Amino acid sequence: MLPEDNPFEESVLSELIDSVREHGILQPLLVRKIDSKYQLIAGERRYNAARFVGLKEVPVLIREMTDAEAQIFAIVENAQRKNLNLVQDALIGRQIIALHLDIQPEQVGAYLTAIHTGRRPDDRNVSAFIARVFGNTLSTWLNSRLPLLKLTESEQQALLNGVPFVLLKPLLKLDPDHPERSQLLKRIEAGELTTQELKAEIERLVGRNRSVSPMQQLGLETKMLLPKLSSLQGSDLKRAERLLKELNQLLGKLS
Repeated sequence: MLPEDNPFEESVLSELIDSVREHGILQPLLVRKIDSKYQLIAGERRYNAARFVGLKEVPVLIREMTDAEAQIFAIVENAQRKNLNLVQDALIGRQIIALHLDIQPEQVGAYLTAIHTGRRPDDRNVSAFIARVFGNTLSTWLNSRLPLLKLTESEQQALLNGVPFVLLKPLLKLDPDHPERSQLLKRIEAGELTTQELKAEIERLVGRNRSVSPMQQLGLETKMLLPKLSSLQGSDLKRAERLLKELNQLLGKLS
């Protein structure tokens, strides 16, 4: 959840109040008419700043819109005045798209993926909606935002703490409750794994879950260990070289 400022608290609005006092309301408030009254959709902070200053009239833009459209405008307005991190931005984006499509936020990923892959028509014009609201193509939003929402809470926090997403993304190949996933995260945070080492480790775990043969499993484990050979020294390095030479000789007999 995003922290909510109290729009009626003068200390929160101090800078805006000073601006309104000096220049007035420069950007009209957005409202819609419901029966004989008007509902404020966007501009609550400007409205409250005007009240503190004592203005009797404010400029407004009256617009017809559905309930969903009104919610979207309000969410966008609220998001634009906050310093959002990547995860919050993705969560709000998913909420906005869900309102447009009239589905649950958790269904957005599958819905957009089905459109992107051609398995369902874009009969709700969501591609154009994403371009208009976010300035992105459907493909860009899917690739840059949706994966963030598939991270666990601990992984999202690691991302906010500075862990590059390129290091976290391979974890998505494992189920969220996979016992090794949290352990791999700890190793990532400790700086113990490069991207290639992590991918090899996950490939080994995924392969194990697919009931691979012992030889295939050995191949995966060998691939994971090869990058570490360069760190060996002295007698350990010589022994590794000898073992690799013997392995090459054994494999050579198969050709």
